[in-house]
Amino acid sequence: MEQRLQWVDYAKGIGIILVVYGHVARGLVNAGLVSDPSFLVWLDGVIYGFHMPLFFLLAGLFFFESIEKRGALRYVEGKVSTLVYPYVLWSLLQGGIEVLLSAYTNSKATWSEVLALLWAPRAQFWFLYALFFCSVCAALLWMSLRGGSRRGRAVVLVGVGLLVLSLSSWMGGTAATRYVAGYFGFFALGALWSVAVRDGARTLRWLGLAVGSMVALQLARDAGLLADERWVVWLAAVAGSATVMWGAKWLQGRRPEAGRRLRLLQQLGEYSLPIYLMHVLAGSGVRIALQFGLGVQDLASHLMAGCLVGLLAPLWLAQWLRRRGMGWWFAAPSR
Repeated sequence: MEQRLQWVDYAKGIGIILVVYGHVARGLVNAGLVSDPSFLVWLDGVIYGFHMPLFFLLAGLFFFESIEKRGALRYVEGKVSTLVYPYVLWSLLQGGIEVLLSAYTNSKATWSEVLALLWAPRAQFWFLYALFFCSVCAALLWMSLRGGSRRGRAVVLVGVGLLVLSLSSWMGGTAATRYVAGYFGFFALGALWSVAVRDGARTLRWLGLAVGSMVALQLARDAGLLADERWVVWLAAVAGSATVMWGAKWLQGRRPEAGRRLRLLQQLGEYSLPIYLMHVLAGSGVRIALQFGLGVQDLASHLMAGCLVGLLAPLWLAQWLRRRGMGWWFAAPSR
């Protein structure tokens, strides 16, 4: 389990770096600090094509282990503690700050938008909202498939995920149904990965296949050879996520001293949720301070400072809070 968690933390670390970079870069473009955004827009399309599906896949990896150990009811209760609680807390906290500082931010948030969080998630917090409903749907399916093997249940989960994806254009209505339609398939693939991929698999062979698929799909889309339809987008997201996951497994297989050099990446993965919750405040704060306080307009300075502070400040603060018994900032206090 320790080795398995190590590569998962590497994958989460890579994923949260991409998330922070993406939000920092978008913030700079929206603030008018980029004279020629063409390359950043292209890179944005590549990163946003898979970095959030990656986190749904990683969440699905532990679905069977968790629900079989705790049961469906306690599994959902745990998701309320680790997803719903921080979603509400940080939506209100960040939203309130954005409203108060709306003269300096890009979002121009209003209290009506912030308080609509139960049916209209905003900013980066949509991920917690979507992951909760995907987890609940997976638990309901698990209960309806009692007696089946893990592998059989995982195949059914993936089948349902593909079905709702194919019906997504008819699944309007609530934000919850739209998010389940778009992301449940990735969660299900993570569950299937947990039972289908052997630890002794040839990592480099699969990594090469994932990278090749990702590059081929991206080149075909850039050349206009593929229509930007949901199945192509879905396959590109799977290929990008698989590239990160197999790359993380390859990093885990390096010599022990390489693991020590990767300690920071592992910590970013371990604390990816607190970083996700706080990075927009940290990154936006740096941009506002540089742009309006110091008059800095240089793109490279903004990107470097925004990414470093967006990653390291939340990491340090989360570690500091947890050492002092204040982990309730990120999960509901245990009873």
